[in-house]
Amino acid sequence: MNQKYAPSLSKIRAYFLSERVNSGLLKAANNPRTLAKALEEREEEERTTPRHFIIGGAIDAKLTTTKAIFEKEYAYVDCIKPGGKMKVFID
Repeated sequence: MNQKYAPSLSKIRAYFLSERVNSGLLKAANNPRTLAKALEEREEEERTTPRHFIIGGAIDAKLTTTKAIFEKEYAYVDCIKPGGKMKVFID
């Protein structure tokens, strides 16, 4: 019985797609309020579009559409990106 375990690609995909309890949720489980907040943040994260897709869409639109269409969908600012507490509001 010294066979190496080699999971199939379908099992690997199923593992990553399944709902799992991570360490953050386990820590939050001690307090119902923090657990509710953690679950809410997890749902919000699933609903938002990842930043790299937004930037990729903007680059695609800049290269392949007219200026009017690009400006209707996107806005950009030429300034130093804020950090610290203001970064939360800007993002």
